[in-house]
Amino acid sequence: MQTGVSSDRCFIILKWLMWLEILILLFLLHCIVSDCFHRRQTIKQTTHNAYTRKDLFFDIVESGLQDRFSSEEVLRVFKFCDYARGKLSVPDHLVSPFQEVIPEYIEGLTAQPWWDSSRFEWCQKLEERSSIIQSELKNVLTQNDPFLADSKFSTTMGAGWTAIRLQRLGKWIPENLQKFPQTTALIQSLNIPFATRGVMFARQLANTGVQSHSDGRNFILTAHLGLIIPNKGCSITVATQTKEWKENKILILDTSFLHKTENLSENEDRYVLIIDFWHPELSVHEREALQFVYDASNKFEAGEFEQIDCSYIRQGKSLDVDELNGTLEAQQNPLVRFFNSRKFF
Repeated sequence: MQTGVSSDRCFIILKWLMWLEILILLFLLHCIVSDCFHRRQTIKQTTHNAYTRKDLFFDIVESGLQDRFSSEEVLRVFKFCDYARGKLSVPDHLVSPFQEVIPEYIEGLTAQPWWDSSRFEWCQKLEERSSIIQSELKNVLTQNDPFLADSKFSTTMGAGWTAIRLQRLGKWIPENLQKFPQTTALIQSLNIPFATRGVMFARQLANTGVQSHSDGRNFILTAHLGLIIPNKGCSITVATQTKEWKENKILILDTSFLHKTENLSENEDRYVLIIDFWHPELSVHEREALQFVYDASNKFEAGEFEQIDCSYIRQGKSLDVDELNGTLEAQQNPLVRFFNSRKFF
């Protein structure tokens, strides 16, 4: 009798185990089908979840920002990183008419096409001593023609626009500084809050102009010091307002607004000194943080990862995007997520 009962119990247990195996197989089949569908959708659409080189850069940068600042000190710069890496989109209501911004965006800054140069103490000092720069430029022009059409927006800038860059993307260019020692000494003595974009002499050939365009970054303002200006027909339009350059005078503009230039002179070229500087409403910490971001960008693009001073690099974390993608893909796989989420022992 007991043997019969035991047999019945064994049969019931075996039956339950069979159903459990079927359920497990169905679950695994569901996971496989779901994973295949997910992969197909990922291929069909763009892979938002793929780990990119941009993600690697901003993971490195954000670790450096966390090393240096509290979240409260540079909250807007962390938000800038979210915009720049594509986690957030700049809302339309934050952008002014005639302003075109790129994802490298800082919230809460006054946006206006033109600024009064009298607001910036260094502008008056630069105007007062601009004859030094003017004469040095004229002297260089008698020796050779060092102006280059090196803008990556050459179609927009046109064949008539060329430049001699003293600083580009935060890096001073020694060979050009040597050509303009007095200019270099002067501008570096005035405590100008140089931004990372550039300092340059810009030439506009006679009877040419620059098409309407935006430089995109709303946290940088630009000063134009007139050096050699034709008597008439030489102007710059920002948004809807047009102004003419004057020799030894500074114009301040926000180049995230659409702007264009023209030189209608028949035979006279126009020369200005252009200085990009930080928006005055950025805090000292925010300026330092943005400087770190763009310095890190220069090193990242040059492959000099070890030169970026941050905890991500010091801790020896992976710099291989393919390897990091593999890790991310494994974390997103339903089977891996299922087994990783459970403790079996």
